[in-house]
Amino acid sequence: MPELAAVSGPKTLVVDTCALLDIVRAPSRSNFNPAHLENARVMAAALIEPNPPVNIVVCNWVVGEYERGVEGVVAEVRQTLAAMWGAHRHAHEMMAVHQGGSHTQIDSEKWITQLLDHGKDVVAHFLRTTPKVAATAIDEQLATARTREARAPSHKGKGSLADAVVTELALRIARQVGHDGNGSALTILLSSNTKDFCDGTRLKPVLQQEFDSACLGFAATWSQARYLCLPTAYMPITWCHAGRI
Repeated sequence: MPELAAVSGPKTLVVDTCALLDIVRAPSRSNFNPAHLENARVMAAALIEPNPPVNIVVCNWVVGEYERGVEGVVAEVRQTLAAMWGAHRHAHEMMAVHQGGSHTQIDSEKWITQLLDHGKDVVAHFLRTTPKVAATAIDEQLATARTREARAPSHKGKGSLADAVVTELALRIARQVGHDGNGSALTILLSSNTKDFCDGTRLKPVLQQEFDSACLGFAATWSQARYLCLPTAYMPITWCHAGRI
């Protein structure tokens, strides 16, 4: 895996597992704005530019957690969409009766599979094109201490170290990279796990203090990540539409 010294560029986005799984589970989550998926795809397309305007870092812990969790998410989304499709089909059948016509059957299983495959393809693109920065032994020791002390994003009863490890890794990168000439953070942590990271829409105060001290920014959605990491009017030269990422 590349050393941190090999990670260069204007902004560095450290992505956690939830943000990747969200891309796959998006079709079954009504609170996942389509703009978030669009902006995830913009970020993915930016990575294949001749001079990528952003670095996206995926920790080895995130890769492992994603690989262990993705099939469970796929099964959950498939079940949810199948139930929604069944209700939708029933309504169409009733409308066909009212209109004296026939109901057109659509292969819902094929459609759901294609939808899930598109999401997994976007994540696969991220995993192929981003540096897999390994958490150090110190990162893991600090994460263990954070978890033992139940400091956010850890809490009592939370068994997984992953969020704590990604947090420590992001803090380490931020301290090394620093800020731009205007004092803005050059490193952003993207996590949609707002339950553990935030109070409402804001970082928990204890985390905000830590992040400010290290000059680490935070994004809870792919839209926020794009806003913080890319120029406002940026659009990739090679814009990848469905099936091309």
